[in-house]
Amino acid sequence: MLEDPRSNRAAQNLHRQWLDSDDLEFVFPDESAYPKWDYAMQDSMRWELDNLVQTTFSGGDPTLRNLLMSRETDVDQGLSELYDAPVGTTSLPAGERVGILTCAGWLATTSHPVHPSPVQRGVFVLERVMCVPIAAPPADVDTNVPQGGGAVTNRERYSEHSANSRCSSCHSSIDPIGFGLENYDSIGQYRTHDNGQEVDATGEFVDGDLGGKSFNGAVEMSSLLADSQMVHNCYALQWYRYAMGRTESGGDASTVEALENSFWLSGGELPQLVVDIVRTDLFRSRRTQ
Repeated sequence: MLEDPRSNRAAQNLHRQWLDSDDLEFVFPDESAYPKWDYAMQDSMRWELDNLVQTTFSGGDPTLRNLLMSRETDVDQGLSELYDAPVGTTSLPAGERVGILTCAGWLATTSHPVHPSPVQRGVFVLERVMCVPIAAPPADVDTNVPQGGGAVTNRERYSEHSANSRCSSCHSSIDPIGFGLENYDSIGQYRTHDNGQEVDATGEFVDGDLGGKSFNGAVEMSSLLADSQMVHNCYALQWYRYAMGRTESGGDASTVEALENSFWLSGGELPQLVVDIVRTDLFRSRRTQ
């Protein structure tokens, strides 16, 4: 079953939805800020994400950990200059990039035209990777990008915004995750400095089994995510929702729990998760629209 090309397409479609990679067509970086930018990179970025999913599923280590931590990627001409890497299959620098959360495509879709967005990136990790629900901001709160007069770096700009007492209840968990990705600008280039200042990419988790764990940069953050049972449970749930074509309800609880447990005990093996889902009674008896 897993050798059927439809399985590969299903995996790619799920991850395109999960990662919002189709939103790359709406990425419009400020070309004066990013002279390297070329709109052909949108296709290169989407292809890299698709290829990472496919090679992880079909490779020798088809696990969630590898999806989050692999340094291997295929770089085409469009990404070669951006990554400062040769065209072809390559191993990216150990301290700079690992897995899907440092792929330029995902980083670009979670950015504004000039500056990356720690909020968008933090919200994604919480909601899509950890399955932590986030309340909508109050209707009368200004959600525009903060423009603090004393801010020099992007982190300082957002720190001023999250210090607002009406915002801090949510941003105290969102922003520390997003700050861990500050080494990547709006088109996913790796950077060590922001506006002449050294990047501070330290952060901390406050939710679930990751609560209280700190990190410095995306590599350390991705490693913590890869070792989290909460993250494995969330990934299994994302697959279940995709396979069923709906969000879960109370009647799904025992099935979802069993899938989460088996996925965790398997070491996060991705193909086995797919097999386990299609074998469930709920999947086999689902109604298709």
